Amino acid sequence: KNIIAQERYLDDVFENITISSDIVYGNNVSIFPTLLGQVPSTQDLLMDIYSPEGDTEISRPVVIMLHTGSFLPTILNGQATGDKSDNAIVEQCTQFAKKGYVAIAVNYRQGWNPSSTDENVRRSTLIAAAYRGLQDTRTAVRFLRKSVAEEGNPYGISTDHIAVGGIGTGGYVSLATATLNDYATELTLPKFVDQTTQYPYIIPDFFGNLDGTTSGVLPEIDINGDGIPDATNVTLCIPNHVGYSSEIHMAFNIGGALPD
Repeated sequence: KNIIAQERYLDDVFENITISSDIVYGNNVSIFPTLLGQVPSTQDLLMDIYSPEGDTEISRPVVIMLHTGSFLPTILNGQATGDKSDNAIVEQCTQFAKKGYVAIAVNYRQGWNPSSTDENVRRSTLIAAAYRGLQDTRTAVRFLRKSVAEEGNPYGISTDHIAVGGIGTGGYVSLATATLNDYATELTLPKFVDQTTQYPYIIPDFFGNLDGTTSGVLPEIDINGDGIPDATNVTLCIPNHVGYSSEIHMAFNIGGALPD
């Protein structure tokens, strides 16, 4: 008679899971309002935390999952996806939790201008959207470390075992999280420079640094494209959980790409 033992983290060892929804892991500035002719505004950054029900382990590996959606909200992007509640994200997080992981579905800031007739605008706003997704993912990682250090580890996690995975557009962000570490050598390459102005698409003084731990302030913003500034000294990045590490230990992608 063969007895097959279920092995935690490889097999489903829990029948049920618990979900803590809409946990605020940070607050930062969204440029999405500019698509509606308004100035950028702050928004809470939210995550859903999936845990095995009845688990006694208190130091569990973390899998952060990033949804797809073309950096635009559901429906507006022409898709049925674009949120941490996407079916594929819910299913993956559920399966990870049943295997004993703590799985976290993260919402990140959205917004860029895919309809511009100017290729530089399309390219620069898309790169900036991926950059904000990177900052938000690293903010989520720091939030988790802070929860262990300052709140008594309420989610029962190990901060030595953090993976980030992404589906589709989220794959762009997970790959960026794994690979972008040095602005000077990585984001000043010719492909990331506006060929009209000769300025890099991403300027940390405006957008904040790669981790989102420095402030970013745009001297002026022209929302309607008439050449006249609609606002000055516009904050684009607010630091969250400064002092904690943004380090991850593994990244994977289901789709997505590295910008090239």
